[in-house]
Amino acid sequence: MRVLFLLTVALLVGCGGAATGGGGATKSPLERNDEPIEDVIADLEPAQPEVQIPYVGKMYNLDGVETGLIRFDACGCGYVRSYMEIDSERLDVKVLFPGVPTDFSRFDGESELLRIVGTFYDEGEQAFGETTTSSGNVGRFNLTIDREGDQTAGCKICHVENDPFYPLPETHIPVAPVAPNCLECHDTV
Repeated sequence: MRVLFLLTVALLVGCGGAATGGGGATKSPLERNDEPIEDVIADLEPAQPEVQIPYVGKMYNLDGVETGLIRFDACGCGYVRSYMEIDSERLDVKVLFPGVPTDFSRFDGESELLRIVGTFYDEGEQAFGETTTSSGNVGRFNLTIDREGDQTAGCKICHVENDPFYPLPETHIPVAPVAPNCLECHDTV
């Protein structure tokens, strides 16, 4: 009887450990910096993003130290752009979706200074990925959908704020540099 009891206890404890991956919780994507990005992304359940709503997040080096900010924004010119501030350097890249027109879950993009690759997951509420600069610095990022934030923030970063990536054309009507509302004239951001 005692052996049966001990066997039952051992079985229950053993199964409990196995159910959680040997006693530990599943690592978040940002905790898997020692693994290739392709393996981390492959383990995430891809999901379709809401491309007209911005995503905001933070960038981290492979030691898990925060290095900057990142955002994804749909652009009125029909693109999705990613704006980053990494160690005080401002970068942008056009984001491409290889699975278009049916699959927007995976993305990549490249400029002279930066390469980006990632996937949307968590029912489209988050995105995770990796950046590689032209100098070889690798970082990871996690984005979360921003339903409550300024839907035109990306427009302002790109076209209006100090040192914009793509200044407004001379033919554009003057805008208030502090709080322009792009949606007064434009149907989409």
